[in-house]
Amino acid sequence: MPENPPSPQAHISQPPAHQSFWLWVLCLTGVDYFRQGGAYATGVLVLMTSACVATVIRRWGAASTPWPWRVPWGYLLITVVFVYTTIAVVIEKPDGIKIAACFGSFSWASTLAQPSQP
Repeated sequence: MPENPPSPQAHISQPPAHQSFWLWVLCLTGVDYFRQGGAYATGVLVLMTSACVATVIRRWGAASTPWPWRVPWGYLLITVVFVYTTIAVVIEKPDGIKIAACFGSFSWASTLAQPSQP
């Protein structure tokens, strides 16, 4: 059964900055409108994997016990699963890396655009 595309009015309620960002993502990545769902899902998976890696690194640094007990084994196992899944999906659908790069650059640019706190 074919998927129904969202109506054109679905994006009208978004602020102009968000609309321009999504238009920029579309133009930059060249991803077809109807294939964006998979690409965005891959991009989100990449971001979740990076969060898992950051959590393992943070937990490792916070522990003060000897090596075998210092490793957060549960978090490490989940991270390995996410890394494996990300690699498999990226090989199958590389458009998601483009989307993840757009998300990352947008987040980075919006962080730089905020006024600094004294």
